[in-house]
Amino acid sequence: MSLPIICPACHLKFPVESGITHAAAHTAIASAIKLPAPLGALILRYMGMFAPASRAINMDRLTTLLDELQQQINSGKVKYKNRSFVVTNEVWRAALDEILMKREKFALPLKTHGLLYDIAGQHATKHSAQCEVKTEKQRRNRTNDTPEKTIRSISDINADIRHFQNLADGMEDSAHKTNTLNTIQNLQTELERSND
Repeated sequence: MSLPIICPACHLKFPVESGITHAAAHTAIASAIKLPAPLGALILRYMGMFAPASRAINMDRLTTLLDELQQQINSGKVKYKNRSFVVTNEVWRAALDEILMKREKFALPLKTHGLLYDIAGQHATKHSAQCEVKTEKQRRNRTNDTPEKTIRSISDINADIRHFQNLADGMEDSAHKTNTLNTIQNLQTELERSND
């Protein structure tokens, strides 16, 4: 489905793919397209959910929506249920796929990105939990490893520490934050053992 927009000169609808004359919109759309594949294409389809059924989306509105979303994606974080989560491009892709698949279930046209941010937050929560489980499982397996088994590289451990530190930085004080900080301590202990 093509994203219909309004020509600023004649006010007729035309698909965004056929040409851009509004300078700000051109810049915003060009920026969206430069995002890692397939985010750019998904974002342009998502923008169609903001277009009123009876007319095309206004170029200034499109530019504002694209700028807001791009800033959020570039920040690498999203706030969900009063917690801040690290959001990777993979999480954004999953959230955009989900909102586009379920578009009939939502009251359209959308007014804000709030629904997408909630879905991204849900995916980020799942991703974070999976990372914690994987890291904890690897840590437990290492304590039971025989000498011939491979030990994780120091760069992998440092990457996990950075990931969990980013998660902890965005959390309010809670049991989940305490668990995340404990995971960081376990990783730091593992790093010290690796350096010995």
